[in-house]
Amino acid sequence: MEVQIGQVVYSKSGHDKGDALMVFSVEGEYVYLVDGRRRKLEKPKRKKTMHIQPTSYIEEETAEKIRCKAYLLDTPGSAPGSGTPSTVRIPPSPEGLW
Repeated sequence: MEVQIGQVVYSKSGHDKGDALMVFSVEGEYVYLVDGRRRKLEKPKRKKTMHIQPTSYIEEETAEKIRCKAYLLDTPGSAPGSGTPSTVRIPPSPEGLW
């Protein structure tokens, strides 16, 4: 399965093993991942694609904002900095993944 921007993946190795992350950028065999807590957009985690487990879930609205370099915390009808962040639902980890 090819990894896409906005796709939710699970880490298979490292200190973040089992964590749900979102693909921020793809460069060859590496992906840059964010989770909004430890790994924010300013400092994404670089990981080889062999160390992640892709899911079929892609957050299309967020992916489009990343591609367009748009402000990511705004919700429809709100201004940047209004303190009204949009929420992204990340599906639970599938049983028996590891």
